[in-house]
Amino acid sequence: MQRPRRATSRTQPSTSTGQSGAARARVLVLESDGLTRWSITTYLCRWFSVDTVDSLAAAHDHLAAQPFAALLLSDELSTRDVEALQAAARRNNPAVMTVRMVSGATDAVPAQRHTLQLEKPFELAKLARLLGISEPESSSR
Repeated sequence: MQRPRRATSRTQPSTSTGQSGAARARVLVLESDGLTRWSITTYLCRWFSVDTVDSLAAAHDHLAAQPFAALLLSDELSTRDVEALQAAARRNNPAVMTVRMVSGATDAVPAQRHTLQLEKPFELAKLARLLGISEPESSSR
């Protein structure tokens, strides 16, 4: 089993996020594709503490240990798995946001209750706006 990776930015979060420098919101990314995990983590670590996992079991372990502000979930998960992850996340943070990263037409994957869908490929700035970053920097950095 591969050890989950955590990324944090060396700089304080942007003042446009509304976060103080003391505590950074946590985001959990569950995605099997390494390049997608890397891209999301590299971009979002400016504003969030980002944990990445590539298995359902690892995601449940993370959710049991600490609260997360958002879950970014692969479309490879079943509806039942998404709902189980949401329930686990809500035990530590009832306001957790769930974003399902879907491939192809969004009507091919039924939308779960309380779940946003973002069609791949997507602009990282659009993901940042969904997560509450009011003025994300360009992703061309």
